Amino acid sequence: MGISDKDMADAIAKRDTAENINTRLTVNLGLKERIAGTPANAMIAPPPVQRASYTVTENELQSEAMVAPLSAVVDMWTVRWGGEWVAEKDILFDDFWRLVLLRLISTNKVEKHYKINQEGLVYRIVE
Repeated sequence: MGISDKDMADAIAKRDTAENINTRLTVNLGLKERIAGTPANAMIAPPPVQRASYTVTENELQSEAMVAPLSAVVDMWTVRWGGEWVAEKDILFDDFWRLVLLRLISTNKVEKHYKINQEGLVYRIVE
C-alpha cells in the first residue's frame, strides 16, 4: 500500500508553504525575536503582519473616497496626516482611508517604505 498522488501533492504543497512563509519572514523582515524563557540561541520569526486589501467592490467604487476629485482626496490626506509617515495599521480597518490610500497609490501620490522595527508599511504623501 502506498501514498496516492493527491496525498503526496498535498504534503509537498503544505511543506513548501510552511518553508516559504518562514523564509519570507526571515529574509524580508530581516529580524527575529527571542521568546522569553528559551535559550539565548533559540530564535523565532515574528508572525506575519496583516495587510490591507487593495481590491474594491462595486459598492466601494461608488463611495465618497472613490468619487471625490483626486485633488480633494490629496487635500483630505494632507489635513488628516500632513507630511507625516502613516502606518498601514492605522489605515487598515477604516474603509474610507483604505480606499483613499488605494487611489493615492494608484496615482503615485504617496510613497511607501517597510519599517522593520514596527513590522509594517508606512506611507507619506508626495509633495
